[in-house]
Amino acid sequence: MKVYIANFGRENYEWPECKRRGSVATMNAVDAQAYWEAGDREGYIGSRISTDRTAAGLVPTRPVASRWFNLMTIISKTDGDLWIHRAGERLWWTISTDQPPEFVRKTEPITRGREVVVCHKPCRPWS
Repeated sequence: MKVYIANFGRENYEWPECKRRGSVATMNAVDAQAYWEAGDREGYIGSRISTDRTAAGLVPTRPVASRWFNLMTIISKTDGDLWIHRAGERLWWTISTDQPPEFVRKTEPITRGREVVVCHKPCRPWS
């Protein structure tokens, strides 16, 4: 069992959906998702460095862009891992399941409002 601390998008926007569904989630910009699906790490990293920004508004470094690539893989494949999440003053936890992930396309409901693909990986109900 691995232990992860999870945040669900900028401003934690996907948390209500994760809590409702019983899932852990991460997201990629639509164009980045195509690189991830193809297993093209270098293409993904290059595209994120040239078109994306960190939460602080900075151009991501190679290690940061590489971590973003890895995060989609970690979430989509998690099974039997402990996930911890903080929402306000509360700590929540869950265990991921062996059910397959669901990929959903949506517009981020935050200022940046980019088109993303959200990976929701089923887990036990959040406690």
